Amino acid sequence: MFSGKIVGLIIQFFIPIILVRLFSKAEYGIYLQFLFICNFFSHTVAFSLPSSIYYFLPKVKENHDKVISQTFFMHLALILFFIPIYIIFINQIISIFHLEPFPNFIILSIFYISFSSLSLLLNHIFVVEKKSNYVIRYEILNVLVRLTFILIAVFIYKTVIAIIWSL
Repeated sequence: MFSGKIVGLIIQFFIPIILVRLFSKAEYGIYLQFLFICNFFSHTVAFSLPSSIYYFLPKVKENHDKVISQTFFMHLALILFFIPIYIIFINQIISIFHLEPFPNFIILSIFYISFSSLSLLLNHIFVVEKKSNYVIRYEILNVLVRLTFILIAVFIYKTVIAIIWSL
């Protein structure tokens, strides 16, 4: 598991190097603001719910699938509860973090927060089920696919919006 994260971090190291060379400071700053806000909210929405699997799964011997599905659906319910709140308070979020260009990315941020929050659950499931090889493969594959989509978006469209869509 640790080696997968290290390889993923090494691959992710090259994404900013490429983007800084191709975009202006303002465009790269918009990209980083988007990632900051979305990663902040995707971890906040999770409420450490994926970590609860470590407690509940070993206690339940015969209903592993039930615990995992309940955790997934609870996580999904939290995301669906979060979306209208996020939309209602988007103007306050923009003013707190001084995000002038962010209103253009509201729908993108909702997608990113929802999917990245749900993907947090997958690592925990692999660890609890003692499938560390899956964690390694998932981490590396996740980063490689993200890097590929970002590079394709950069070389074809050369816009920040395309890169954000590729995430």
